[in-house]
This record gives sequence, structure tokens and C-alpha cells, in this order.
Amino acid sequence: MLSKNNVKTLVLSILILCNLILVPNHAAGNASGLDNQKIDDMNAPIVRTAARGNEWFVSDSGTGTDCSRTNPGPLQYCVETKAQSGDTVYVHEGHYHTEDPDDNLLLIQKSLHLIGSCNWSNTGPISCTPQNTFSNTNFSDLNGENERRVIAITGPDISVTIENFIIHQGNADDKQPNPPGILGAGGGVYAGELDSFVLKNNYIWSNRASDTGTSICDFGYGGGVYADDVQYLDIRDNIIIFNSASSPVSTGRGGGLYVSYCGDGGKVNIESNRFHENMIGDTTTSSRGAGAYLHHVNNLSLDDNIFEYHNHTVRRYWTKGSALILHFAIPSSVDHNIFKYNYGESLVEIVGLSGDFTRNTFWENEASYDLWVEHYNDFQIINNFFGKLYGRGFSSLMGSDGTRGGISTIINILSGHGGPPQVNIINNTFALAEYAIQVGFGPIVDIKRNIFTELTKKAIDIDSANTTVDVNENLFWNNAANGETGSTSWVANPKLVDLWNGDFHIQTGSAAIDKVSGGFVDTDIDYQHRPIGFGIDLGADEYGFSFFLPLFTR
Repeated sequence: MLSKNNVKTLVLSILILCNLILVPNHAAGNASGLDNQKIDDMNAPIVRTAARGNEWFVSDSGTGTDCSRTNPGPLQYCVETKAQSGDTVYVHEGHYHTEDPDDNLLLIQKSLHLIGSCNWSNTGPISCTPQNTFSNTNFSDLNGENERRVIAITGPDISVTIENFIIHQGNADDKQPNPPGILGAGGGVYAGELDSFVLKNNYIWSNRASDTGTSICDFGYGGGVYADDVQYLDIRDNIIIFNSASSPVSTGRGGGLYVSYCGDGGKVNIESNRFHENMIGDTTTSSRGAGAYLHHVNNLSLDDNIFEYHNHTVRRYWTKGSALILHFAIPSSVDHNIFKYNYGESLVEIVGLSGDFTRNTFWENEASYDLWVEHYNDFQIINNFFGKLYGRGFSSLMGSDGTRGGISTIINILSGHGGPPQVNIINNTFALAEYAIQVGFGPIVDIKRNIFTELTKKAIDIDSANTTVDVNENLFWNNAANGETGSTSWVANPKLVDLWNGDFHIQTGSAAIDKVSGGFVDTDIDYQHRPIGFGIDLGADEYGFSFFLPLFTR
């Protein structure tokens, strides 16, 4: 009788003879490495758009009041005075600032569609260039000159879209509108009490929520973007870079983005953005979420973003949630994001999350804990790649070991207020840290069908008094200690494609292939169907072949 591997080899040979081309599914897909992360629209826009009204035109040399194609006007006049609710304003490429002592370069209090980086002639099409790359051309530059916020949007029952701008050097310190008790919020963009808000295809950089705080009792929220009480919020395809929530000695929340109390009765979509080296207060332990801080958010989709290099330059080891804070996000989908080269005590801090944490890639972050899960949560961690070289064979600058030992853990789960966390950890791949999973007393956790390899202290470390953790059907290889293994486990080589460079797909001959059957996980990290073959593979990747007919020309 032929073995499974022999059958697969025979099928492969037949298909090659039949002039079919086969490649491993991860090579055919888009996630064979960090640089190929999928950054595109996954969902239709969620925000309702108002009926199209009149069109108005702005240029940086405009002086008239027509705001027309042939006689464009100045930015503030055409946007704040000339345009009426439901209108569209096109902004010509150029540089925009103001000499007036205003708190905001633009104050929008009506439904409006504002499109930047445009060119036009007296007739014909209007061409507008998205500003969501590191090499920007033909751009409209909105500059707060470090003296004022760039854009403020307020007003009930209005819908606003902002797209295709460079938004930079805004400063919201002591500027109105402003939340009570906060020094400044939203240095680049402030959006409060709206029906809907779309922010897309912008380059948002070097903005500050506050810069005058002198103690931890001084707060700055949302260096780049601040959104509060928005029913439908859609932030997508932006680069959010080098923004700061507060001065170094005060408390900052959300260096790049701060979102609170949004999505009630609607939806929050944060998709395909690049969060790069944003900052919070760096001399205080009270600051959180240099990349993004999401607080009391309903119906969240956080998909296809990149979080990178946060807290990486100042390197404060006490920073919690250096890339992302998720506090009370119900229900949520956190899917297909990349977290790389971030630094801090914890990378992602999760409290009160309900939903799915899926298909994310963590690689080469320098954090004591990549995921810190505490208090009541009810969510699933499925189909993720987790790996880091940090903590392997050298003394850390992070300070002393954690309470359970070690300075390099991937997932740490603790009880707290509101009942024990309930977390399912299924079909993930863990590699190269000291500990993969640490669970304290109280949490209810299922750990199943994962791969654990090259962990230098222990793969699964569970508090000895905890009787509510179920471990089963996991694969272990070359760990210093496996820890809790459950009733069924395997010790064999998973044969990852490029372990030391973060490609944790499996390859031919992997012991993870076709290992189990049944279950509810029917896709893998690359959105490939499970199973491919005779059974379901362990870990985040389902190994198999995708079929491509050869191309013929006459």
C-alpha cells in the first residue's frame, strides 16, 4: 500500500507529465514573506456617502471667491464658507498654510468630500493622486507649521471624507475643539461626534497632540489622528508616521491613532494603513499605544495594516502596548496585520476583546511579551505566525525577568477584573523566543494544533494551580522544554521554510502535514482552504499545491 507521501509524489508526477504547473500554495499566494504582505481593500467602503452636491476648486495661489475650475479660490474660504453640506472640494497640488492665528488650518462643520493632490484644466477630467507611498508626487501639502492643528471636524449628523493629502506639522496643544482634561488631541486630524468619517490615501506625518506637558498628569491623545464618537469610521490606505501624542515626560495615548467610543450602531474599519515609528511619552510608564490606541470600539475590523518600529529609537523597556492597545473592542476582527521591529515591555495589549485574532505575522519585535492578555476577554487566536530572535542567548536590557521567568514570551494570559479570560489558541506557529505561551492562574484556555519550535526555555508554561487549560494535538521540536503537552502530541521536525528569517510556512516532509481531521478552522494564514490532501496540517500554514494551467499562444 502506498503511503500518503508516496501518493502525493505520484499525483505530482502525473500532473507534471500532463503539462500542468504546480507550486506550493504559499508561493502562489501573497504571504511568502514580510515584504509581500497584502495591503489592499478587503471590504467595500462601510461609510454612507451623501448625495453629490456642487463642486468647488482650490489652489494655493487662489484669491477669488468663485472657487471654480477657471478661478479657483483659497483653501479656507472655499472649504469653510463657499462649500455647502454635501459638496465636493478639489484641492490643487501645492502648499497650504495660514498666517491667521487660528486653532486649526481647516475647521469643517458640514458634510463634505475633500480631495487633494489634484490637477485639472478648464475642461476634461480631474486627476487626483493618492498620497499613500513613501515617494509622494503632485501633492497637496496641508502644513500646521507646529502652531496649529491641521484639520478639525465636528458636528452631529455629518459625513466627511478626506483623501489624498499630506497632513503634517500639526500641533493640537491647547487648541479647540479638545476633550475635557486633555492638553491636546489629534495634531493632524481631529474628528468628533460625527455620523461618518472616511480618511484614506493620506500621508500623515510629524504631527503632535501635545508638547507642553510636564508630568504624568498631563495627557495628549492621538498625535496623528484622533476620532471620538463617530458612528461609521473608515481609516484606510494611509501612511501614519513620526507622529507624537505627548511630550517625553507626560502621558501619551495613541502616537499615530487614538479611537474611542466609535462604531456604536455602525462600524469601525481600520484597514491597509502603515503605522511607522510613532511616539508617546517616553520617560513615564503611564503612556500606551505608540502605534494605535483603540478604546471602547464596537464592530471593529482591524485588517491588513503594518505596525513597525514603534518605541524602537528611544527604546524604553517599560512601554506597554508599544504597537497597539485594544481595550474593549467588541466584536472585533484583527486579521492579516504585520507587527515587526517594535520595542517595549509588551507589543499588543488586549483587554475586553471579543472576536477573532487571525492571520497576523509577528517577527523580530523586541518585547518581553508580544501579546499581553489580561482581565476578561473572549476571543480566538488562529492562523498566526509568531517569532522573534529577541532573548536568545544574551542578557536583555529590558531589566529583570518577568514574574514567571524570562524576558522573551510571545503570549502571556492573566486573570483580572470582570471574570477570567477565555482564549482559544489554535493552528498557530511559534518559534525562536524563550516562551511561546504563559498562562497564569484562572484563565480558560484551549491550546490546540499549534507548532512550537526552537523555544529556548519552555514552549507552554502553565501555572500549576490552573486546571482550566486544555492542551492537545500540538507539534513540538527542538525546544529546551515542551512544558504541558496534553494527552496527544508529537515531537518531530515541522520543516519551516526559512526559520531564521521569519518564513514559517511548512515544506515537503514536514511532520505537521495531514496530522489531524475535523475542527472548525477551514482556511490558513494565506486564505488557502483546509484541508489540502488527506488531513489538516498543524500550525498556521496548510501545505499543498495550487494548480495553474500553462499559457498557450497561437
